[in-house]
Amino acid sequence: MDWRGGVDDPVAAFSTIGILLVPSLAEGLGLVLLEAAVLGVPAIASDVGGTSETVHPQNRHLLLVPAERRNDTTEWAWRIRALSDRSTAEHVVALQRWWIREKFDPQALVEMLIATMEEVSCR
Repeated sequence: MDWRGGVDDPVAAFSTIGILLVPSLAEGLGLVLLEAAVLGVPAIASDVGGTSETVHPQNRHLLLVPAERRNDTTEWAWRIRALSDRSTAEHVVALQRWWIREKFDPQALVEMLIATMEEVSCR
C-alpha cells in the first residue's frame, strides 16, 4: 500500500496502481474515481459526498461507510480481495467507463443543460 496524496503526473501514478482505495471522510464529486476508470483502474471508495454519482449502480457495492466511522476494515478487505480477480476488476472498469460516457460526456451534459433550460423557459 502506498499513500500518495497529490501527484504531478496522475497518468503515470495510475499506471502503477492495481486497485485505488479512496477512504475519504468527505468528497465533492469524487473526480479521482472518474480518472481511475478512464485509466482502467478499479476503485473502492467511501460513500460520501458525490461519490455515488460517479459510480455505476451495479458497482455501488464498492462504496462503503468510511472505516474511520465504523472502526471495521473487514468490508474494505473483502472488496480488495474481490477486485484482485482480474475478470471482476475488468468488469467493474468496463461498467465504470460506460457510466462515464453516458453520464459525464461533455456533449451529453450540454444537451441535458439545453433541454433543462428550454423546459424551464417554457413554463
